[in-house]
Parts: sequence; C-alpha cells; structure tokens
Amino acid sequence: MKNNKFNKKMLIIITSLLFSFSLFGGQKDVIMVLDTSLSMVGQGRSGKNIMAAVKSEIKKFIYEDIKDGDRLTFMTFDSKVVEYATIKIDDENDRNIASKFLLRVEPKGLWTHTQLMVDKVIEKSKELEKTADGRKLFVIILTDNLDDPPPGKKGKRLSIKELLKGLVKNPKAYVYYVNFGAFKAAVDKKAGSSKGNLKIVNAGSDTKNALKDVKKGIKDDESNSTQTTLVIIFIIFAAVLIGLAIGAFLKRRSSHEVSGSLEYWSNDVLSPLVETIDFTSLVRKEITIGNNIQNVVAIRDLVASSNLVFTSETVDGVLKTKLQTGDGEAISFKNRGEGNYLENGDIFLYGNYSFKYISL
Repeated sequence: MKNNKFNKKMLIIITSLLFSFSLFGGQKDVIMVLDTSLSMVGQGRSGKNIMAAVKSEIKKFIYEDIKDGDRLTFMTFDSKVVEYATIKIDDENDRNIASKFLLRVEPKGLWTHTQLMVDKVIEKSKELEKTADGRKLFVIILTDNLDDPPPGKKGKRLSIKELLKGLVKNPKAYVYYVNFGAFKAAVDKKAGSSKGNLKIVNAGSDTKNALKDVKKGIKDDESNSTQTTLVIIFIIFAAVLIGLAIGAFLKRRSSHEVSGSLEYWSNDVLSPLVETIDFTSLVRKEITIGNNIQNVVAIRDLVASSNLVFTSETVDGVLKTKLQTGDGEAISFKNRGEGNYLENGDIFLYGNYSFKYISL
C-alpha cells in the first residue's frame, strides 16, 4: 500500500513538472518600473542626477534583451503610478514603440510612494498571469531607494514582502530591485522567503553595470528552465527522486534562519559610508555576500576571490551564526583570533571591506 502511494505521488510530481516544463517556450513578461521622483535628477536628499543614464540603459535593454514574443509593460512612479500599455514584441517596430515611452518620462514627482507602486505591480502581474502561457515574469524596479510617501500616506512604506506575497502563486516570477542610492534594508520581514525570487542589486551611481547584472541574472534564470533535449527530462526525473529522498531526510531535522545584522564599509576610502544588512528580516537559512548577482547581497566593488557564507547552527544548546568563505579561506578578525562562529561586535576583514556583526 505504501509503495502504491509513493508511486502515485511520484507520478503526480513528475507529470506536473514535465507539463509545466513543456509549457515554457523561452518567452517572458517584463514589468519595467522606473522611479520618476525629483530625487532621480539630484533634487532633494539624493544629490545624484542619474535619470538620463538610467533611461539610456533601459533603451538598450529593450533593443538587446527583449526578444520576439516577449511582452513589455512600462510603469513609472512618484506620488502616483503611471502604467503604459503592455506591448507584445514581434519586431523592431514594436521595440521602437516601446522605447518611445521613455521620451514621455520626466522626473517631476515631489514624493516617492513606493508602496503604491508595489500594489500596482502585484495587480498587473495577476493580470499578465492570466494570459502568460508559461512565460516567466521579471519585475525590474529602478529607484534611488528614497521611500518618501506623500502627506497622509507616511504609514504606507515600502514592503517588498507584500510584493513577493502577491507573486507567491507564480513560481516563474522574479524581482530585481536595483538600488541607485545608499543601501538600506530594502527588504523587510520575510522578504527573502523561498516563496519568491528576489535579487537586490546595490548599484550606487553605476547605472551601466547595474543593468548588466540584471541582464545576466535574467539570462541565467531563463536558461535554468529551458528545455533543450530529452536528457533534461531524465535529469528532472532523477532530481525528483533525489529531492524526495532529501526531503524525507530534512523533514526529520530542525533548521534555523540566520539572525542579527551586519555592518560593512570599504577600506579603500578615508571616510567610508557604513551600510547595514538586516539578516533577520531576510528570513534565510543561508545568506551569501559577494560581488555578483548570484549572491543574496551583491557588493559590486568587493575585491575577493570567493564569497561570504552565513548560516545558523545550534552549539551546546545555543543558536549561533556561522561564517565561512566559499573557498574555505580563513577569516581575519580584528578583535580576536580565528573562528567560525560569530559573537556580538566581531569585526573581520574580507577582501577590501571590513564587516561588523551585531547579534540580536
């Protein structure tokens, strides 16, 4: 009887996987969201005029990365959200039409109502999903991260958690949050949930390379689910078998999310800006930090051969944060000798950056 139940379960899982896999034809939906508040042209707290450069990179993205069969929806936001018509791209003429939206975009907003944008993106994603036909959804949010709602809306601050929650039913939804301002805790509680795919690009004023990372990330995400040969089907079949075995094993084990926060700053400047990553709000069992988009947090100018890997383990009944590097290199601490388990206030060096761990 148990074997019959197991076989039925296997058949359902494999059939579902292959069916959904066969639906995906390599096409995608893209919601491109651009911050049009005045801070994007250097007015207010930002001091950086990056709008022209960002628009230029969006135009390149349209011509180089939006393929025939893709659908593009362009949205802008400041105190309000403007949604342009969704265009199905079939040829260069459609790309020309899409790029002309940028000519109509001028930063005029006195306020930046980011949460309103999140609500509109969720609404649009649900609309697109009805006619997706297996497409993946990529949401690309381009902002200087100055969340400043208009008067009367101050309580409605940015919640990436709500965005991911709204996309939870779509396993093919990916969110790229491209931050051209100082890094802040752009994701709040449960933003790193396995129910959504969120990638943060901490770009500063480097508009060109920021979108380069987004392009690479999208290509990687697309290729991960593209069916090319029957070999892939057998790989999926084997993965399901292994996954069931691992799942049964892991079900018997308890696991923990990484907690605390991490401050970091560059050693290449005299008066560096101290950034903070809130580990607890990410709600992840493993957090990686490196210089590319494959990591949970990307620090673009980090000079290192590998990445930092943070996990959580119970040691003698106490939950501790464990630190390792991807290549097993020893970590150099400024306040103590070597070790893998972090204590409150530990300061360590990695590459050209310094890091300080703060426990709860």
